[in-house]
Amino acid sequence: MMISPERSVAKEIEELLAVRGALHAAELAGGKAGIYVFRVAEDSPMCGLPLFEVRNRNKQLITLIVCIQRGAKSFVPKAKDVLRPGDICYTMCYRDQVHELESLFQPMLSKKLKRVFIIGAGKIGFQAAKRLMERVPRIDVRIVEQDRAKCEKVASELQGVLVICGDGADSELLLSEGIEYCDGFVATTDQDETNLMLAVLGKTLGASKSIAVVKRPNYLNMTQHIPVDSILNRNQTLAEVIIRNVRYPGSSRVLTLLEEISAEALELTLPDGSPAVGKTLRELDLPSGTIIGLLEREEDILIPTGTTKLLSGDKIVIFASTDTMPAAIKVFGEALK
Repeated sequence: MMISPERSVAKEIEELLAVRGALHAAELAGGKAGIYVFRVAEDSPMCGLPLFEVRNRNKQLITLIVCIQRGAKSFVPKAKDVLRPGDICYTMCYRDQVHELESLFQPMLSKKLKRVFIIGAGKIGFQAAKRLMERVPRIDVRIVEQDRAKCEKVASELQGVLVICGDGADSELLLSEGIEYCDGFVATTDQDETNLMLAVLGKTLGASKSIAVVKRPNYLNMTQHIPVDSILNRNQTLAEVIIRNVRYPGSSRVLTLLEEISAEALELTLPDGSPAVGKTLRELDLPSGTIIGLLEREEDILIPTGTTKLLSGDKIVIFASTDTMPAAIKVFGEALK
């Protein structure tokens, strides 16, 4: 494998901006589905409803809430559990339905991505702008950078991106460029503290979602204390990409780490000799709290139920705590080596 740290961070930035209501986003099933973390807003139509009623009112939406974090506690929800404002929900959903899901959790944030400001024209800023231009139709990307040489280089390499040579902390400059109408504001300079303060400034001036990129892990929890929507640790992002491929043996799995709740989501392809083949989910002796969140069979992706029978070649997504995941994968004939 070859891994680019800057492209890995740029990918995470794009995922967070594309689904602005999400606190965290990670692709599954080759990008056809994903894990999305949402906070239940005060104006969410799901507030006060048990999960089975949410499902009854949105039958066209194929999704599963695999974990709820409520204050310092996290738990695997049951159908009768009621959602409260402030709950952080870990969900699995089809990629093409995520904005519909987002509108239930965060009605005010669910809209298309149109304008993004990126402060800093370094490697991460460049890759983030490049990825957004390639993947989001008709997007308006504006890079603010003080170094004129960098500005000229980026302007020559990224056609369609507006490069502004100026100070990203200049409120008058940002306002004159329409920051109050922007959907995303990303601070990617080389200084952690500068990025945090710039992200606060962007949010204060009206940006819909602000993101700060940092190196130090101790800054990751600052979203609880300052008005910044997301903080990305570039080193952690790279580490997670590596861990996804070495945490468990085999080449057909992708691991997503959810450190906040000490949980993991693992993609696993069932081999011919798996003892789980031919059994329904209800018949599997899975550890308590383990959930099979998604099943990909040929071209179809579905949310399995207890009566779903597993077949050879099925790709499944297992959600479990970090402690119970090794026991969970043994049920499918897989063990750590």
